Amino acid sequence: MDALAILADSPGAWVEFVFDGVRLRARRDPMWIGADRLANILEQPQHIRRVFDTDSQMRIALRDPFGSKLPELLREYLGRVGLSIKRLGLLLHALSRIEDLEIDLLRLGLDVRDWLNPEGELSSRRVALIVEDLFDRPESRIGAAYMGILPADKAAIGIAQHLSDKDNLHKFLWSPEELERDAEKQREEEAKRARIMARSRQVE
Repeated sequence: MDALAILADSPGAWVEFVFDGVRLRARRDPMWIGADRLANILEQPQHIRRVFDTDSQMRIALRDPFGSKLPELLREYLGRVGLSIKRLGLLLHALSRIEDLEIDLLRLGLDVRDWLNPEGELSSRRVALIVEDLFDRPESRIGAAYMGILPADKAAIGIAQHLSDKDNLHKFLWSPEELERDAEKQREEEAKRARIMARSRQVE
């Protein structure tokens, strides 16, 4: 996602793209469908239609009356707004632990209501980035829950690592260079999976 796309990530913003041969216009933030619907989007992908404007909804219905392409539309939409299925999973996890997220965001000087309200300043893309970072931070509520521990401070994690396995430090204690190398490895693996999926779709 480039800098201009990040700047476009503002309350009420729209995104336009072509899917299945038709031009569509949608809200840039999936929270416009509502928190409850977003929480169930994987089980009920038809909710994604609600993020599109009326004309686009009609085009989608005419092109795909039985909704067989909705999962593919969801993936395409997520990619266009700087998200992915993985980042959607982070948002769904955050919604399932909304009070923990609220506390973590308050510590960062942010208000979870600015995300739950689609007209707020905190976009779903930014929340996904924050949650992804919190997963590596055992002092956070979200991170501790992900690791299956109680929230801890850095000293506690350091002592635990020292007493257990010195050659396998927790990510919380990694250097910035080590974190960047790991992030690059994850990006390469995700790109590889995307290429495999693209090839499999071409074969179909």
